[in-house]
Amino acid sequence: MARIPSTRSSAFWVAGLVLAAGLLLPALPAAAQTITVTSAVPDITDQGTVDLVVTIGGDGFAKGAKATFYVTGTTNPGGITVKSTKYKNPKTLEATIDVAPDAQTELKFDIQVQSGSRTGKGTELFSVRVKETGGDPIPPGSVIDLQDTSVTFNTATFTWTAPADDGYDPSSGPAVEYAFYVRKGYDAATPDCGPFTAEVLGGGGDPCAVSACHVAAPSEPGMTDTTFCHYLAPSTQYWAMVRTLDDAPPAGQWSVLADDLSHQIPFTTAEFPPTPWVAESVDPDSAGSEAGDTQLDFDPAGNPALFYVRDGAGRLATRDGSGWLFEPVGAALSGGYCDFGFDPASGQATIAATVPAGSKQSLKFYRRTGATSDPWAAETVATGNIEGSGILRFNPSDGRATIAYPLMRGANQVIRVAERIGSAWTSQEVAGAALRRRFGLAFDGGGNPAVTFSHAPDSSHQVLGFAVRQGASWPLEIADPGPGAPLTWMTHNALAFDPVRGDFAAAAVFAEGPGSPEVFEHAQLRYCERAAGSWTCTTLAETHNGFGNLSFAFSADGTAHLTYKTSETTRFDAVRPPGGAWTHEVVDWNIGSNADLVIGPDGQPAIAYRGGFNAVTSLSPPDPVRFARRSPWP
Repeated sequence: MARIPSTRSSAFWVAGLVLAAGLLLPALPAAAQTITVTSAVPDITDQGTVDLVVTIGGDGFAKGAKATFYVTGTTNPGGITVKSTKYKNPKTLEATIDVAPDAQTELKFDIQVQSGSRTGKGTELFSVRVKETGGDPIPPGSVIDLQDTSVTFNTATFTWTAPADDGYDPSSGPAVEYAFYVRKGYDAATPDCGPFTAEVLGGGGDPCAVSACHVAAPSEPGMTDTTFCHYLAPSTQYWAMVRTLDDAPPAGQWSVLADDLSHQIPFTTAEFPPTPWVAESVDPDSAGSEAGDTQLDFDPAGNPALFYVRDGAGRLATRDGSGWLFEPVGAALSGGYCDFGFDPASGQATIAATVPAGSKQSLKFYRRTGATSDPWAAETVATGNIEGSGILRFNPSDGRATIAYPLMRGANQVIRVAERIGSAWTSQEVAGAALRRRFGLAFDGGGNPAVTFSHAPDSSHQVLGFAVRQGASWPLEIADPGPGAPLTWMTHNALAFDPVRGDFAAAAVFAEGPGSPEVFEHAQLRYCERAAGSWTCTTLAETHNGFGNLSFAFSADGTAHLTYKTSETTRFDAVRPPGGAWTHEVVDWNIGSNADLVIGPDGQPAIAYRGGFNAVTSLSPPDPVRFARRSPWP
């Protein structure tokens, strides 16, 4: 007969089963707890504080939780970097932070804690104060009357009233520095662009920003300050703002963030002006590569051809009806300065290049002798301290290859002119001194070579020198004594022969001498004509920050074409018909320097030049090789 357990023992037996089941079955998960953030200790610190431990109070914290500090109401860290977050218990975290020397001091910070998919935030729990170490605790005044005074298709000029180093107290003197910002306005391709915000200025790189503008040091309080911006795109909206910095340690303090729109203004650039010039990219595959100066000539069939050094290798681009055709140049051009042209006798391409030769340099003349895939024949023109590039021209009277080049002699530079007679080279030295790459070469109606150069009669100034070969001598002429102080420094010059007048003309740029500010440098472009050994000069244009290199030629009917680049990064062609007035035509906007102008078989000029910068988002040169030709375009 089976034994029946008692009621008490049955209860114990059931309880044991329940306990055992509890040991075998997994526990049910607890409900996810909301994260709250309620306090920070300490709740304030100085700019520049490093490795500060902030105890964060709240509830719902878990292991692996991360803390972040933001300027209240934004996602801008405001100069606070959280290096680590340590979990203490569900109600306590310890965050180790670094505070930047220019961290936000005008607004408080929110503290956000995130654990997995859960987020909690406490508002205005922390703040930063200016670190006072015996320096200036008072921030500079902010600019409140920013306005644009001149906006073109790719530039803008702004003015405002200078605040003081301490607010607007004139007795504190001028502020230390300005920072001027420009960014692109709203755009379908970049919808995040628009006005500046605290987040934009505090968040590192700005994909909508364009190049920095040229800003001078702050003036005395109450005076008008000006800045000039370029590398802008036509018909585009931008926003501009300026911030002021004083000498408060350790790195100064900004006077204002950008959220207040009274401190920034929108502006829109003008349309690109009408022009008889059509420009195009030659080698789009060279974007981002190192493409050197471009040189231009027309082949025997009348096609424009460009030569340039791309990533250390020579490249020849020829344009026909189907577009641009490219071929590598079989010449040792490593790092050299080059010029280029077609030999009128053989019709073959030739190059003059300065290449390394041990501790010195060698001036080489390369000739294409056959098919495009064949190596180029090389001849040594000269060896020595050849500082810069030579100018290659073919004498129109006999087709003789002629190269003018600069040679160092002690502390001075001289110009030598080399001519190819048969297969040999002979050279002569020209009187006067030439500065690197600042000279011109042309021929008179009888085939005599002539040069212009920067001549220094004394150490105080430079003048435009000229010499045309007369037999075995090169008598020196002063083509232009210059406009006088402070424009005493010559930066560029060019020379051409006018077939209608039967004499030479030259152009030169005079600027403020060494030691002047590189930006806002006053410069003057001058044009000079020679008649029976006497020179007459006039001013064609004036600008800030100088003009780019010059290239100059006359068409067969005596029309002058002079191309130059202004500080506005715009390339122009100054045109003057025989006996007429000068007009200035826009060739291209947003370009780099260095250009070569040649009159084509149709009597119209063409220009090869370096591309400039990306006018929308960066300073990276996306298009280093460009070509423009004056209408009619074939």
